[in-house]
Amino acid sequence: MNTFDILDTPIEERYDRICRLAMAYFDVPFAAIVFVDQDRQWAKSSPGFGQWQTDRDISYCAHAILGNEPYVVEDSLLDDKVADLAAAPGFEKFRFYAGVPVRTNDGFHIGTLCIADFIPRQLTRNIQSLVDLASIVESELYANNQNQILKELTASKKELQFISQQLTVNDRLNTLRNLTLELVAQGKALSEVLVSIIYGVEEQFPEMICSILQLDDSGKNFCKGIAPSLPDFYNQALDGLQIGHGVGSCGTAAFQQQRVVVEDIFTHPYWAPFTELAKLADLGACWSEPIVSASGKVLGTFAIYHRVKTTPSIIEFRLIEQSAYLASIAIERELANQLIWRQANYDPLTQLPNRELCSGHINNAIAIAKRNKHKVAVMFIDLDHFKEVNDTLGHYMGDILLIESAKRIQGCVRESDSVARLGGDEFVVVLAGVEHTDAIERVVRSILKEVAKPYTLKQDTAYISASIGISLFPDDGESIDELMKNADQAMYRAKAQGRDCHQYFTPSMLVAARDRMSLINDLRQAISNDELVVHYQPIIDISSGKVVKAEALIRWQHPKRGLVQPLEFIALAEETGLIISIGEWVIEQAIAQAAKWKKRLGYRFKICVNTSPLQYINKNEQSLRWIDMLTSDAVDQQSIILEITENILMDTQTDIMDTLATLRGKGIEMAIDDFGTGYSSLSYLQKFNMDYLKIDRQFVSSMTQEGDDFILCETMVVMAKKLGIKVVAEGIENKEQLDFLRQMGCDLGQGFYIAKPLTDTAFEQTFF
Repeated sequence: MNTFDILDTPIEERYDRICRLAMAYFDVPFAAIVFVDQDRQWAKSSPGFGQWQTDRDISYCAHAILGNEPYVVEDSLLDDKVADLAAAPGFEKFRFYAGVPVRTNDGFHIGTLCIADFIPRQLTRNIQSLVDLASIVESELYANNQNQILKELTASKKELQFISQQLTVNDRLNTLRNLTLELVAQGKALSEVLVSIIYGVEEQFPEMICSILQLDDSGKNFCKGIAPSLPDFYNQALDGLQIGHGVGSCGTAAFQQQRVVVEDIFTHPYWAPFTELAKLADLGACWSEPIVSASGKVLGTFAIYHRVKTTPSIIEFRLIEQSAYLASIAIERELANQLIWRQANYDPLTQLPNRELCSGHINNAIAIAKRNKHKVAVMFIDLDHFKEVNDTLGHYMGDILLIESAKRIQGCVRESDSVARLGGDEFVVVLAGVEHTDAIERVVRSILKEVAKPYTLKQDTAYISASIGISLFPDDGESIDELMKNADQAMYRAKAQGRDCHQYFTPSMLVAARDRMSLINDLRQAISNDELVVHYQPIIDISSGKVVKAEALIRWQHPKRGLVQPLEFIALAEETGLIISIGEWVIEQAIAQAAKWKKRLGYRFKICVNTSPLQYINKNEQSLRWIDMLTSDAVDQQSIILEITENILMDTQTDIMDTLATLRGKGIEMAIDDFGTGYSSLSYLQKFNMDYLKIDRQFVSSMTQEGDDFILCETMVVMAKKLGIKVVAEGIENKEQLDFLRQMGCDLGQGFYIAKPLTDTAFEQTFF
């Protein structure tokens, strides 16, 4: 941040203009360009609100800069990351927020361009437009940084101008060369050296305008241009330009790898596509020299422009040739430094970070974790049986296996995580921002599975596995050495346990992981051991108070743990795929219970059944079995109401759509559960012909006459009724809430105030 010298500077119209454009385009009352410092966020621009700063702890932007994609919060009260953030002093609490990271050329995130509103909303315009505006902010920022560099060169330029007036042309060339070489020897930044070359020429030859264009890694496009005396629009037009024959002076020079002289831009065919651009920039002539490395590779071009058409002199040929040569020295020095840095920080075989860079990644992850109160997981991975492969098939094949193993491990982690090779067959994975051990478990299982797959090594096939040790910050240490040492010890314990497994260093976490695995194993036996039971919660007609339906809710009567609630095992069931058989069992129980109550009551009594998104994905015969059972002629389909979540409606997979169509075709009613907590909308309800909308308990349980939740509930009721959809309110906990729902015309309701879930026998005794 200090490099750009932007913090605590006055308001500037060029930044305010970008914010006003964002406000107008997205129709929001607030936009800001915010830079995030170590302990605060500071607004460079915020039209209508002035410049302000707040603690970083209450900053939406502190979340936005952590990712590479736009960060959108449609309703802050429903977003776990920002729901508890206090409003900034002098502001109302933002309900809607969208922010795009502002990056440096090196990829560091230093701030955001954000828009906000004081009411919840959805984006109605393309978020890419906000990304494009953020790119303009970055351009302005670098323009400002370039000016700072130029200021630092002012003193040397003035001295150079004074000396140059007293020297011959040859002396001037020597002075330019010596100054440049001195800057290179001092290790100055490449941009500073190239700017110095340009200004050195322009100071000594005022009629000239110079530019340096560098090629990207492909060698086919210009990517970095330095031409402080040319207008910004001209430089921007050349950024990304593909070189080729007839692409101006510079594009042709780079392509043909030889000097190109154009004495009259407006008559030369090379400039035909660019005459309007040249006219706007007030340019008349241009000659360009390729910048060539010692090995003959073209690195870019050095160009001299004149305002009017003209013919180059001998001295200008010498000047352009020397300047291109000096630029090549500076660029090659920079490339050499980059190569040295990469060789010092990356493993040459797998191209993964080495131990040195891995330490830096761990340090960064720890710093972020301290700020966000998260954990960091350090995984020490050792490949089992790798030595046998090396010994039997040779080191060349062993290297191929290591490269493939590195790719597989990388494929198991997020972009925000890192994978490093320490040497031999040892790898380290750093998981940043860990909130729950479940995230660690998923990555570990994925790595173990991928590493254990066979490796094809020409005509041979090799099999290895992985032993993984895990340490956590801050539980197992707060330094890199502690975390690495403890993870290494845990890895050896994993090997001692038989390999192809993982172990935590912390005993308490190890117990938790084993307990979780034990719960999964017990859950696999729960159905066959007859441990699952279904309780029924009554649903009343709010206007009459009569019980008209029931919701089937699964419980697990564990032989040792007692009654286990769904929150403790449903997620595990979905993760392991057990939800398919469990869901099928619940539907089977609900069908039987509905038939029993219909026979007893003499009329149909409907039962709602929760379903998982996984049940609608056609993977195998077992996945379809519950659908066949429910749609058979022996079942009264109208006695069952299937509850689905909002995200199913947003999934466009053909098998999901076909399953929903089949169920609707049989007359089975559908209810959208937990409405308001996902990303669906009422348009989906109409499109898929939903019968019921169930308002999530979080809106109902905190509802007051003057609160936002009352307004949200009432809005959902009114809009659903307009679509002909009945509304069920969940989580009714007191009479006041029931009265509110009755007042707003809600059809049905359930909750502890009406009755807790009951066994089938207790339900019958209470309500029949």
